[in-house]
Amino acid sequence: MNLILQAYPLDNNITEENQQYNEYLNFIDNTLLRLPPQTQEVFKLCRQQYKSYDEAAAILGISRHAIKKHMVRSMKVLRTAAETELGISMSILFILLSSF
Repeated sequence: MNLILQAYPLDNNITEENQQYNEYLNFIDNTLLRLPPQTQEVFKLCRQQYKSYDEAAAILGISRHAIKKHMVRSMKVLRTAAETELGISMSILFILLSSF
């Protein structure tokens, strides 16, 4: 019984961390929904699938410069949303996500 009680706070803490992580991911997903579909796709390719700008450009059939413009737009929207809605910088948001 003692072993179960000792393990409970750890399990509970992990659950809270997972919940917080999922909330941050949902925040990013919901924020990205405000963007045009092409910008959403560019963000997913570059940030979630780790494609280079050149690879994303080849996949989407657009220029590398267009990829860069889409990424600048998406990062600006995410930065503004993180600051106004979460009260944290986007850098902190990405650090928090990478720490899970």
